[in-house]
Parts: sequence; C-alpha cells; structure tokens
Amino acid sequence: MRAQRVRDAENRIEMQIAKWTAEGTVKSSVAAEYSVTWGIRQLPEIC
Repeated sequence: MRAQRVRDAENRIEMQIAKWTAEGTVKSSVAAEYSVTWGIRQLPEIC
C-alpha cells in the first residue's frame, strides 16, 4: 500500500514538473532538487 502511494506521489510530481516546463516556469535547479530529494528518499527502500 505504501509503495502505491509513493508511486502516485511521484507521478503527480513528475506531471507538475512537466507542466511547469511546458509553461516555461521551471528552472533547472527545481528539477535537480527534485531528483536529489527523490533519490535520497528511495535509498532506504532499496537497501
């Protein structure tokens, strides 16, 4: 159940970033911050 919620949240974030990118409002630092945060968040589940 938790894994499904994580996937749903990831999909919502990715869709929001895609929307911001299409609108030209996203800056590369936002996407980089998301990637770093998401990678760190997933690390404990992988180990």
